[in-house]
Amino acid sequence: MLRINKYFQAEKNVLIFNKLPPIQYKVGVPADPEIPEIAFFGRSNAGKSSLINEVCSRRQKIQVVSKTPGRTQLIYFIMFNRKFTLVDLPGYGFAAISKAQSEKFQKLSMEYIKDAPNRPLKNVAILIDSRRGIAEIDISVMDLCEEIGAPYSIIMTKIDKLSSNALITSISGIEKFIRGRKYCYPEVIRTSSKDRVGIDHLKFFIILTAGLAKLDLK
Repeated sequence: MLRINKYFQAEKNVLIFNKLPPIQYKVGVPADPEIPEIAFFGRSNAGKSSLINEVCSRRQKIQVVSKTPGRTQLIYFIMFNRKFTLVDLPGYGFAAISKAQSEKFQKLSMEYIKDAPNRPLKNVAILIDSRRGIAEIDISVMDLCEEIGAPYSIIMTKIDKLSSNALITSISGIEKFIRGRKYCYPEVIRTSSKDRVGIDHLKFFIILTAGLAKLDLK
């Protein structure tokens, strides 16, 4: 049986935050070229920080969860046992910052994704609030991934906020939209940080994407 949780012990001493290039974060220079990266990207109110904390386990509060969306304003590299790195990209939209700042942070995230061919980036996990569905900015990110050949996936968040029928409708709409996209993982991963629904599924997807699952499969 695959022991998932052993992979999810974050090394707090290697938590790195980076500013716009060319200050600390440099295009083409990963945090560690030998360690796979999985990036989390989504709108500022999609529950990204809460989801990252659940992935890390409740005992490890890695990211600060704020009632005000848009608090992640830098790129964070969170390394796990020197096996893989979660990359927390700044959220887009709804942030309580100026338009100029918002555009600056969005540019930083887009530059990181565009640099995928030069990095050990294995997947861009695009977080979609289940209540809101796919927005134009989400489509822009997906199109960018398709253009540069970067694998990506759709992670639905806050599914506890929807009724069963509404959730089915939301999932169906997203699955229909991504059907036929070459670089998109075909399954929509459904999660709730509040109820911890889908967290183990997401963890397995992360280690599978990072190429680690085969280490424990008999």
